[in-house]
Amino acid sequence: MKSFEEFKESRATMDPSARRMTEHQWKQAYAAYISSRERVRNSNSGKRRSRSSGEAATARGTHAPAISSEAGILRTQVRGETAYSDLRMLVDIFSWIAVALIVTRALITVIGYPNAVMSITAIVEAGVQVVLALALRLLAHVFIDIPDIALYREVVAQKEHASKQAASVEPDA
Repeated sequence: MKSFEEFKESRATMDPSARRMTEHQWKQAYAAYISSRERVRNSNSGKRRSRSSGEAATARGTHAPAISSEAGILRTQVRGETAYSDLRMLVDIFSWIAVALIVTRALITVIGYPNAVMSITAIVEAGVQVVLALALRLLAHVFIDIPDIALYREVVAQKEHASKQAASVEPDA
């Protein structure tokens, strides 16, 4: 696999218009290159996962954010192979139900009390509660990702350790 600098040089020689790309665009292009190499490698090794007809291209309960950093690549890869996609989906559903209930309660309060101070107070309280509900949703996703990321890092470390041992055990020719 090419390093970032090698990728940049080869892409610039193939496509002269690529020389005008920003650093962020280069990182996005490199992330796309890495992910396409991973897909090709996984499909060639026969480890392609089958999906049921009801699932989309991404795992249930996840979205496909722009990948521009190593953390983003790791998060996307882990979430694509997670055992907790159903839990992630439940967290999303419950958080949006909570937001809907908060907004509904605020609307009832605003309509029920013609007092301007009470209405403004209800709107501000609802805004704070919505922000808290969404922050808790994001925090829950972080806690859901912790075991998967730890397992992923352990597997990668074991593979590296095994490859180092195999390289040190190679017979001299």
